[in-house]
Amino acid sequence: MPSHRALRFKVIVWSNWSAGQDGADATLEASTTFEQTGHEGVGEDVVHPQAGHIDLGRLLHAPDDYTHHVGIDITLESHMTDAHGQPVHARWAKPGEGPNPEIAAQAFCWFVASCGDAAPIAVPHVTPRRVSDRIVRIDDHREVGQPMYIYNLGLVVELPGGPHFITIDPIVTGKGIGPS
Repeated sequence: MPSHRALRFKVIVWSNWSAGQDGADATLEASTTFEQTGHEGVGEDVVHPQAGHIDLGRLLHAPDDYTHHVGIDITLESHMTDAHGQPVHARWAKPGEGPNPEIAAQAFCWFVASCGDAAPIAVPHVTPRRVSDRIVRIDDHREVGQPMYIYNLGLVVELPGGPHFITIDPIVTGKGIGPS
């Protein structure tokens, strides 16, 4: 009996602090890289290391071994610090958290430049869920040839002055079958 496919990767985040003008408070920006850490039934190098785009057009052609269903686990690895270099806790956002509570912390939008303030959409046969502070899972049960979408990930950095909300918007391509 064929089994589901799996893709695991981590999002690595670092803090970048910039001093404000005329002695104003420092501002936080984040840098991210993405690293594929495991896969079954999905090709190697499916996750773009800088943008985090997930290329599901590279599913291995192995119909006797795998279904078209893909479980995507995204693990957060944080190297965030406060403005003084002290480590701070970072985690995936919970539903309803962030500067715009109407935009879900883990939401989808159709392929555009960025989800930004776009209203979230439901992608048929795709279910996101926050497993823990460090893991988000996307269960993608779409058939081959479905359109690409963007997955909006909310990240909360717990700073001494209060939480800071950051979003990243990796693209998930349409599914396709690559080499066997």
